[in-house]
Amino acid sequence: MTDGKVEEIGRTYFLNHIWDYTTHHQFAYKDSVPAVIDFWATWCVPCKRLSPLLSRLAEKYKGKIRFFKVNYVTEQQLSKDLGIEALPTLYIIPAKGLPQQIVGPKLEDVEPMIQKLLR
Repeated sequence: MTDGKVEEIGRTYFLNHIWDYTTHHQFAYKDSVPAVIDFWATWCVPCKRLSPLLSRLAEKYKGKIRFFKVNYVTEQQLSKDLGIEALPTLYIIPAKGLPQQIVGPKLEDVEPMIQKLLR
């Protein structure tokens, strides 16, 4: 994975590097760096608005927060397993603690949410 970029991932990467929910039913994050995962689709207009902002934030918080994106259409099993039902959805994972899902975030609210990951 490239720091400072929003990397596209799928279910296999998620299970191997983020949380293997098939063996650990309680959330067990496999990394020590907070992460933001953007669930998106090509047909989703709000997703297209969010994408450039996440790219800028990935560069700004390089080395402090990892940014990923998951294509909702091609990764339907992962989306279903995590209960992603609307787009865009940000799956925000702190270094310690439980993840939270933010459905349809307002652009002006995204960076303050991300800054909370660093506290």
